[in-house]
Amino acid sequence: MGFTPTDTIWFNGKLVPWNDAKVHVLAHGLQYGTGVFEGMKSYPTSDGPAIFRLDAHLERFFKSGELYDLTIPYPQDILADASLEVVRANRLEASYLRPVAFFDAGTLSVWTKECPVTVAIAAVPTGKYLANADAGVRVTISPIRKYDNSAI
Repeated sequence: MGFTPTDTIWFNGKLVPWNDAKVHVLAHGLQYGTGVFEGMKSYPTSDGPAIFRLDAHLERFFKSGELYDLTIPYPQDILADASLEVVRANRLEASYLRPVAFFDAGTLSVWTKECPVTVAIAAVPTGKYLANADAGVRVTISPIRKYDNSAI
């Protein structure tokens, strides 16, 4: 699935132009995969765009950070406002939002204590998730079971 770039991304506390939301090549998150993300969608309403279950998504985002020992340096209400701000600033109705938090450049060590945490929220326009949904879709339950996270 491709995406259409928008005008701005919320990046470390402020809206920046799409092409200015940059990360150093030695960011710990890039080198070691130390980061978390969430996926959210906005939908048009009679009161303007609304993000579906915004609080629940951000709670999960923060819990993911906690599990990774990654402290997100903004409170949840600031990120809720930032999510709505990036939707409004880019004049989006139906959109996909991707909040990310990761350890940025600070060390090449595996230990992250010297690394700052970067947080960004990007939003891109979306169309229908399933192009032919009006005609109906077929679904099934997979017989394959995921291993429990504690399994070795």
